[in-house]
Amino acid sequence: MKIDCENTIPTLLGNTLIPNRLTREFRWKLYKLMKEVDSNINFYSTRPLNHEFLNFINGKRTVSDIADAVGYEFGIKISGEHVLMFLLPHKEKGYLSFEQKT
Repeated sequence: MKIDCENTIPTLLGNTLIPNRLTREFRWKLYKLMKEVDSNINFYSTRPLNHEFLNFINGKRTVSDIADAVGYEFGIKISGEHVLMFLLPHKEKGYLSFEQKT
């Protein structure tokens, strides 16, 4: 199922912090994909970026809005698909849900 980043709003479930326990291999794959969009990204910047993706979830911003906001904050171009790639494992573990923008 294709998820539309422009119309998908991630929402945190519960009041707990989401552990950022993605494997190094996962972050390496994400880094390589992000590097294709903006050559200024380095591998060690992926961890703070990942934390910011979570910080920008407020139940109102779409996945693309989060990509734009975090990209603006860090001065880099981030694709909504890359934010989605990061969020999906957290959704599968039950830490967040996706709603469609109305």
